[in-house]
Amino acid sequence: MKTLIRTSRWMAVVLFGAAPVLSAPLGTGFTYQGQLILSGSPVNGTANLRFSLWDAAGSGSPPVGGTQIGTSQPLANVPVANGLFVVQLNEAGAFGPSAFNGDAR
Repeated sequence: MKTLIRTSRWMAVVLFGAAPVLSAPLGTGFTYQGQLILSGSPVNGTANLRFSLWDAAGSGSPPVGGTQIGTSQPLANVPVANGLFVVQLNEAGAFGPSAFNGDAR
């Protein structure tokens, strides 16, 4: 029984007595994955893309409605394979400091 109590105390010191780990704050950038389809077929090659953030979905063609948050972010020569692409967005804060404040986007 004494061994169990000593072991429990030792585990408590190990688990709760350790110094907290410090970490760097997260940045505003994030990874976006998308798909490009042109005339029913996936795009291959490179594409010049422009991304923007809105507070509501638009309707119509092209879609209109909502308010744009921050500025647009153009990206040139994005590699696209079988219609799929991956980009880093908002690394420089193009969408603004309060872009992701909990409101709908």
